[in-house]
Amino acid sequence: MADCSVGKESVETCVKALTEYVCINPGQLRFTWEESDETAVAGAERRPGDRVEIVRVFLGRNWSTLYFAESEIGNPDRLSERLAKRKGDILEALKRLKILESLDRWEAGGDVFRRKPA
Repeated sequence: MADCSVGKESVETCVKALTEYVCINPGQLRFTWEESDETAVAGAERRPGDRVEIVRVFLGRNWSTLYFAESEIGNPDRLSERLAKRKGDILEALKRLKILESLDRWEAGGDVFRRKPA
């Protein structure tokens, strides 16, 4: 099994670096990692016998999920190049978080489309 600690740190750094594109403060993000034996996971290019590393990126109480193959982040050689190929996936995850955060603020502020009295 590969040691993915360097890869996980690199993924987190990459995610935080991309927050500027969606106006999220990188200091507000939290990350949780877990392994999976699932055979088919969208977004993760896998080799036979490869484990999947799942990262949940939290913004407040909301989260978005990203999947990485162990072989994808377990080898530090050319890791930044492999992460650059996943930039679109990471940005989509951050956009979902921004939308969820906006919905939370909207709900907390009340219904902005109140009906006018008849």
